[in-house]
Amino acid sequence: MAPEEWSTRYRPRDSEGHTVPPESLPLGVTMLKRESAHRILTILGADGVDRRIEVAALPMFAHTEDFVGAIALFWERPEDR
Repeated sequence: MAPEEWSTRYRPRDSEGHTVPPESLPLGVTMLKRESAHRILTILGADGVDRRIEVAALPMFAHTEDFVGAIALFWERPEDR
């Protein structure tokens, strides 16, 4: 899924309710800067329910300077339900 599609479908927002652009999402930061990133967000679930989640993104390298992509891990924050 393209970043633009993900950011419009799930409407990621910060703790103040402001929309977070794709380049500021953890995966966007990791793809642009090739470094790890983490953030707490609110997203709109496929069922129409807002959920607080944490996202951590990690760069992937084949060799020290050979960036090949990134991986993102998402989990719901149960204490924020």
